[in-house]
Amino acid sequence: MSGCLSGDDSGGEAPETPVLGPGIAGGAESDVCERATTHLRTCGVIKSGNALCDVNASDPEDECNQECILATSCEDLNAYICSVANGTSDEEPPQLLGCFIACDLVGRVACGSGETFYDAEDRCDGFEDCEDGTDESGCPTFACGDGTQLPESYRCDGSSDCPDGEDEAGCPTFECDAGVRVPATARCDSRRDCANGRDEAGCPEELELLCDGQPIIP
Repeated sequence: MSGCLSGDDSGGEAPETPVLGPGIAGGAESDVCERATTHLRTCGVIKSGNALCDVNASDPEDECNQECILATSCEDLNAYICSVANGTSDEEPPQLLGCFIACDLVGRVACGSGETFYDAEDRCDGFEDCEDGTDESGCPTFACGDGTQLPESYRCDGSSDCPDGEDEAGCPTFECDAGVRVPATARCDSRRDCANGRDEAGCPEELELLCDGQPIIP
């Protein structure tokens, strides 16, 4: 999942303690995300940073998490962030925690066994999330020059997987400087790929979370 206040995506039951991500990232509808962001700022549990919303896609789980935030009081939001930051899971507001756990199953798909689940966005990503491999069955492939078949998702991902690098040939690029280009996937990936750092310039800033009005020290 793309990062909100929620559980992991390892399949099966959601973990007891949700992971506090870097923000409400990942593609929910912008209106819901913006309203949730305003609520968090009004409650004083976030201070700075703008890595909140990605309006280029729609993620049902992220939107569900944001609806949970909108329905939660400032007191409970602060208690949740403080409990996760301090590792005191027994103090997490049960209603908010239950809402996040319920959201963990939104947009998930059952494996062939019907006992475990995987995120819909992980379908055909080249990694088996189901023990029976049903999330990777029947997926489109890309043929390398030597005949090696790779998952189509490996195409233009910024990493050469074919022996001859054909899976990265003709892919979109980002211009660092005159004549210097890097894969488009390098843009805003939190890693400086351009010598001049242009690929990370103007990217969303990570949130500064607050517990009782004080910055949380990582």
